[in-house]
Amino acid sequence: MKKVLVGLTALALLALVAGPALARGSVQVNVDNFAIVHNDVMAFSDTGENEIVDIAKYGGRSNGDNRIDTGDATAMAGAANVVNSNLASGCCGGRVQVNKNNGAIVWNDVVAVSYTGDNEIIDVAKYGGRSNGNNTINTGDATAMAGAANVVNSNLKSGECCGRKQINVDNFGMVHNDVEADAITGGNKIVDIAKCGGRNNGDNRITTGSAEAYAGAITVVNTNITRSY
Repeated sequence: MKKVLVGLTALALLALVAGPALARGSVQVNVDNFAIVHNDVMAFSDTGENEIVDIAKYGGRSNGDNRIDTGDATAMAGAANVVNSNLASGCCGGRVQVNKNNGAIVWNDVVAVSYTGDNEIIDVAKYGGRSNGNNTINTGDATAMAGAANVVNSNLKSGECCGRKQINVDNFGMVHNDVEADAITGGNKIVDIAKCGGRNNGDNRITTGSAEAYAGAITVVNTNITRSY
């Protein structure tokens, strides 16, 4: 999960330095930014709800082996947002005035669900019947990863200024991250019934893999960097 978050953050920071505005001479820069971003991201992986029904009744016999093997269930969901990033660089010998007004509302709903559960074995031997088979369900691992990376209202100003310099920055940022990761291998059931003189000699087994869930959020809001030399 750390690799996923680092990748999302690196992507966001890379986009931050794209598209610089080069200013030379006496310059006045006015920037007014406002953005609303709403992301709904969901990943769902399902290998569950498998069923084996092995019935021997009324004097019948069930000698076969029944088996279900499922692979791994992996779900990954992520969102990366770069909102209101401004970069001004250059050199000047006169007056520099930079006015920036940034506003942003970012809303992330990120859900990852991985599911291998609710598997069931029903092995019934009744009324003199025999069930000698082995019933097995093997599931793989359930892994869910969800993450969000946000870089909001970042202002960078660099350059050589020998004259008067005035920088006005007004930032507003609201970020809501709703990140959920669920990994489920539960809800498994074995129902083994031998009644009315019946026999059940088989082995019934459910084996599930690991359930792992990772969730994380990285948010950078209202970053202002000014460098003069």
